[in-house]
Amino acid sequence: MEFLIDTNYFENFTVIDTDFDANKKLNTHMVDAHKVQVYELLGKDLYNRLQTALPSPGTDPDADALASLSDLKDFTLKAVEINLIPFLNDPVTAKGTQERTGNFSQSASGTDKGLKLDKVRALLEVYAMRVRDYLKENASKYPEYNRCKRADQNFYTGIYGV
Repeated sequence: MEFLIDTNYFENFTVIDTDFDANKKLNTHMVDAHKVQVYELLGKDLYNRLQTALPSPGTDPDADALASLSDLKDFTLKAVEINLIPFLNDPVTAKGTQERTGNFSQSASGTDKGLKLDKVRALLEVYAMRVRDYLKENASKYPEYNRCKRADQNFYTGIYGV
């Protein structure tokens, strides 16, 4: 699986302090962000096209343009944050979920974490809207995004069989 962002991009553009094992923790949540949120945003066909083009840049210039789109990168960053925030101070171990507190800090309450997640979700939706607008404006380059293969993929086509 190829990623749209890497750990360096995450560390440079997030407000989350990455004083943890970034490779272990971030890679897990990057996979989740790509397999769930990015897949949902782009749809199966366009997601697969992007995954095919990422390892060999230059073979599909339109997919390269989409992969380098700053709004898609920012969407992916926020998706990683959404997947990561609930686990920042609550590691899951063989003994169960534990709360980690340091000598000079206190773990945030569930309410504080919820407020942070709400803010990140709001930003995620803004970036998703921008990516959708880009895909609609460039529909000829990304026909997979607008194509509806089965009636159950769209609420109204499922009802009316349009």
